[in-house]
Amino acid sequence: QDDPLFFDITEIVFFFIFAVELILRVSIFRLDFFTTGDWKWNWFDVVIVLTALFELIMKYIVQGAVELNVTGLRFLRIIKISRLIRIIRVVR
Repeated sequence: QDDPLFFDITEIVFFFIFAVELILRVSIFRLDFFTTGDWKWNWFDVVIVLTALFELIMKYIVQGAVELNVTGLRFLRIIKISRLIRIIRVVR
């Protein structure tokens, strides 16, 4: 079952926002991003952004060639939701 267009666009917009944020943070902090402070959360952010990228690639590039495992993609979405936990923690 295909997702409505609104959800597809929203997913892409949020991916780009998170990816740009990650790129900016890595470019500012360099190697310290991965080793000091909240380094565990930073690695978690990297994993989330990479899984979101993988999901988008699988969804749009391989869409016609391979029948996707929708359950696996939904699992990746659940993992991305966990990023919200980090954002809420940082805002507090």
